Amino acid sequence: MLLGLKLINSARLAVSISAVALALGLAACGDSSSTSEDTTGGEQGATSGGSDLSGDIAIDGSSTVFPITEAMAEEFQKANPDVRITVGVSGTGGGFKKFCAGETDISDASRPIKKSEIEICQLPGKL
Repeated sequence: MLLGLKLINSARLAVSISAVALALGLAACGDSSSTSEDTTGGEQGATSGGSDLSGDIAIDGSSTVFPITEAMAEEFQKANPDVRITVGVSGTGGGFKKFCAGETDISDASRPIKKSEIEICQLPGKL
């Protein structure tokens, strides 16, 4: 019974982390080049009813988290058609490797990152 609770809690943690990471990644897709000159002629942004988000987001990692991430990505893309999200499955370790190599923006994980994986990410030229 205790093992079952640990697995459920781990899955919930992974889903929560993925959701937060996806939200942060998507927020980064916004246009940061706007100036006060861009807003002449009326209010824009959230009140205009349209999405100004565009760009690409690459996600890879855990097969356990994949279905949830894929569903979230599909729903987000429906509301934001100019954002392209790719979701891959290479396993948690593979996702961390791709993230550290700069190949992905978000790493799906069904476990915490290992100390050895953190050390690899911190090597010169990795970030």
